[in-house]
This record gives sequence, C-alpha cells and structure tokens, in this order.
Amino acid sequence: MDRRRAPDDTSTESSSVPGEARPRPQPAARENPRMPASTTEPQLHPLVRPRAASALTLALLLGPACSQSCSDSSPPAASRAPASPGLERAEEPSARSPSAIPQSATMPRSAVRRLGAGPANRQLVAIQPAPRGVTTRMPGMTAAPDPTTAPTGAAPGTEPTAAASDAAPNGFLEQPETELLERLRAGQVESVKKGTGGRTLAFKVTLSNGTVGYFKPEQRVSSAHWYAEVAAYYLDRALGFGRVPTLVSRRLPWAPFAPAADDDPRSAEIIRGKDGTVRGALIAWLSDPLVPAATPPGWENWVRSAPLPPAAVTPYQRAARYFDARNEQLRRSKHGEPGVMRYREAPEPSDASLPASLSDMIVFDFLTLNYDRFGGDNVNVLTLGARGPLIWLDNGDAFSVGPPRRSLLDARLEPLSRFRKRTVQALRALDVDALGDRMRADPLGPILTPSMLRGLEVRRQAVLQHVAAQERRYGEAVYAW
Repeated sequence: MDRRRAPDDTSTESSSVPGEARPRPQPAARENPRMPASTTEPQLHPLVRPRAASALTLALLLGPACSQSCSDSSPPAASRAPASPGLERAEEPSARSPSAIPQSATMPRSAVRRLGAGPANRQLVAIQPAPRGVTTRMPGMTAAPDPTTAPTGAAPGTEPTAAASDAAPNGFLEQPETELLERLRAGQVESVKKGTGGRTLAFKVTLSNGTVGYFKPEQRVSSAHWYAEVAAYYLDRALGFGRVPTLVSRRLPWAPFAPAADDDPRSAEIIRGKDGTVRGALIAWLSDPLVPAATPPGWENWVRSAPLPPAAVTPYQRAARYFDARNEQLRRSKHGEPGVMRYREAPEPSDASLPASLSDMIVFDFLTLNYDRFGGDNVNVLTLGARGPLIWLDNGDAFSVGPPRRSLLDARLEPLSRFRKRTVQALRALDVDALGDRMRADPLGPILTPSMLRGLEVRRQAVLQHVAAQERRYGEAVYAW
C-alpha cells in the first residue's frame, strides 16, 4: 500500500523511535482515521461515565448496539475475499506520521479527562493527576539507546538482543519458542534478499546459524514503525494470544543489506547510525503460505450477539470507503431516502474457529492502534495456510503518535458484542506498568514512551467498559467462546 513519506523534523537524520526528536504539530484532517473519536465516543476513565450515542446514529453506522511480509508465496489478487457489496473503491487516505516520537519520561500516569470537540472530529484532552485510589505508578523511562553506537562490550550488530527476556514457554500458535528466540538473537547476517511488494523496504535474512527471518529496519515511513512490531509482540504474549509471529529486536550492520537495497529508492528512507548499524525487528520466517481469511460480506455478524441491520455500514474495510459509505447513508437518511441494503444473512464460516479469532483480532488492533488491518480488501487478515489459524502479521502501523483513541478504531470496536471469555479475563489481569517494565528491559528499549503506555491503559479500560455494556444488553451470550 502506497503511503506518503513521513516528514523530516530535524536537520540531521532523525528517528521514528521513542525518546528522540519531537514531532511537528499536524493540521486537522477531515475524517482522518487517526483523529480522536467523535463527541459521541468519550475518552474512558474509571471516573468518567460514558455518554450514550443517539440510536439513529448507531443504527445507521454500526448496528443495533448502537501484505505479505514473511512468506514465500503471496496470495493472488483473485483469491482475496470480495469487498462488501454497495461500497465503491477508494484509496485509503494517506496520513502523515511524525518521524520521531516525543518522550515524556517525567510525567506520571494520569487520568484523561474529556473536554469537548472541535472541527474535523478533533477531540481535546487534558492531563490531570490521577484521583485517589487509582494507580499512578509509572517508572521513569530511560533514554532511548543511541542509534549511532553499539552497547558497551559489543561490536555493532553482535550484541545479544531479545524481544522478551522472559518469553512464555509456549509462543506463536502455542508452540515453544525459547530456542528460536535464542537463534534469532545470536546469529549473524550471512545472506540477504530484498523483500517483495509493499510500501516499505524489508529483507529476508539468513543467519549464520541457519535461521531465516524477515528484517524490518527503522525507516521514515508512517506505516513502518519497527518498535510497533516489537511492542505488538510483547502485548500479544502478555495477553496469551500467540498470534504475532516470533520476533526479536536487533541492531544489525547495514553493510550486508546495502547491495540488496542499492538500486531501490526506498533505501534512502532507511535510518542508519553513524557506526553503520540499523535498528529493526527481526521476525521468524513463516514457511507456510499466507492466505487471506475467508471473510465474505456479512461476516461481521459472526462477532455480534444481534445481527446488523441490512443498511449498516461496516467499519471493517478501507478507511476511505468506510467514511464515504457512512456519509452516503447519513445523506440518504437526511433526505428521507432508503439506505443501501448490504446485509441480509450471516454466511456460515468456513472454519468454526474463525469467528472467535476475528473477535480477538479486533480487540488486539484496538489496543495497538492498528487501523491498517482491514485496508486493501483485508489483505492483512491472513491465515497460515489454507484454512489454517488466523495470524496477526504486519503491525508496523500500530502505536502511532497522537491521542489514545481514534475514530475509525472506535467504530470497529463498537459492533463487537461476542468475545472469548479468556480474552476478557486476560485484559482484566493485564498490568500495563509491568508490560512497560519488560519493554524497557529490552536491549533496544524502552520501545514505547510513557504516554504510549498510558494510551494503552486508556484503551484497555475502553474495551472492558464496552464488554460490560454488551453484557448488560445481551447477558452471558456475549461470552460466545
């Protein structure tokens, strides 16, 4: 997917990694999926009571309750699931993302209070001290590692690195991954092949110990946050999903990659340190083919306790198409015209486990701020092999700079009313402070800034409040799996 290059914010080579240059303010953009939620979607906090949206708005928009990178075989265009009928194709709006992330190490965990809304669906928030009884522990964040120097006692590209020092015994798809993590950390680059397709530049790498991986280096592209890949891995394991492929953070010498990238104009976007190394995420190679999941029109009813109305607009599609279709439905309603009929019945899933996996994925993407999953006719909604398990690949667009809530992701959470019970239990038990501690201990930590961790906590609370609201409406039926 083509995306605009992120702006340069400094006169020197800047980084898109926590702890470096502060980004320029960005102008408001009309119907930008990265903007905060609308005024009907309040920022959630234990002391703030959510305000109900109008029944008409929710009925019109959401229903009654209101690329391949790590596989040898790319799915052919013809095999992709068809888009929902009645929706015109449109390019997803490009969103500029700062080339650096501000660091706010001295700020404690705070309560987020909603103040109001302004033009272009922009929501204002204020940071206040957390009230009594609400945890405020947020350890100070250490400075981000200097990208121009290797850690003490290690030659560039040879330092031991790990995505998680205390990885769970069972990792990706419930398979042990401790040995694989060690091999990804220890091996040196032996051969490099440039990846195919996509807006960003990445490389298939064979290490000296025979391990094969896919290296996503640090670069100035809004959808290529190497730290987001690593943070998504940590969060996936903390919640017990096991759907993000095994990976480690690595700092590798650029020299072995240069010949493969020499004639590619995207190589100019790679951020190289003065010592000739590059930071990035090294993802274990997946040998099985990646296949777009079978999500025919109407699949949304698989994750609902009550069916969508026939004229509902699905938010699980390319952002531009969603906003265009939503605005058209609002226009029709205003002029008394009937809505476009889209959903008449829920098709049977090709795999009985797919609905629960899609429910988990929607929750996970809301938590990580990954709005790109359903872009491009859902090509990032992938299974490992035909009729295989759903996996969550390509998380580089997650954890972007900005407010903790985004309108498009709120719209994707709103229709969800069927959950896996153990997922809700894991969310209740998730300690974001402890997760931040683990990421700070990463050799390329801190991975996420304190403000990003606070945003994750805001979204965790939002999911739990949404689950509670659905349970009040539908009872125990919301725990479908």
